[in-house]
Amino acid sequence: MNFISIPEAAELLQKTRQYVWVLIKNGTLNGKKVGRNFILTETEVKRYQKSKNYIKKRKEVK
Repeated sequence: MNFISIPEAAELLQKTRQYVWVLIKNGTLNGKKVGRNFILTETEVKRYQKSKNYIKKRKEVK
């Protein structure tokens, strides 16, 4: 089981750290508090990516 931090999860999801924090706080993503930080599993992030709640960034059309 690979644990990742909020910044690493944000990078995988192509979202901001604040957005990932909100997902954890509202229960959409399961994270655990370790000291002052939260950690998640890569499996949890991939589960969220496959869910219908995940919206990929739109590519800009030039």
